[in-house]
Amino acid sequence: MKENIGSFDLKLDYEDIVEIEKLEEMKIMRGEFLVNKTTSPYKTIEDLWDDEI
Repeated sequence: MKENIGSFDLKLDYEDIVEIEKLEEMKIMRGEFLVNKTTSPYKTIEDLWDDEI
């Protein structure tokens, strides 16, 4: 646990941020279980993700 707490002191420099920005965004879980046409506020998967699937 002490090692994990040390991560709060992590500092990223400009080059690190530039490399992170190059990474492709992906959704590991799309959330289909949150979508249905009757009881969910999200009627389609596109509604859930604001058309950014």
